Amino acid sequence: MCELMENYVKEATKETAKETAKEIAVNLWNSGFKDMQQIANATKLSLDEVKELLKDKPA
Repeated sequence: MCELMENYVKEATKETAKETAKEIAVNLWNSGFKDMQQIANATKLSLDEVKELLKDKPA
């Protein structure tokens, strides 16, 4: 049971970190930081994830 709970906490933590990274990426973009590769590097998201996330955002 303990291992099950540990796995659940790890997964929840990873999901939370991913959502936070996405929010930071959007905030950077909206603040005028328009280099997607640098946003990917700063947030630890893949470039493809950043492109997908920002595809509908105005430049």
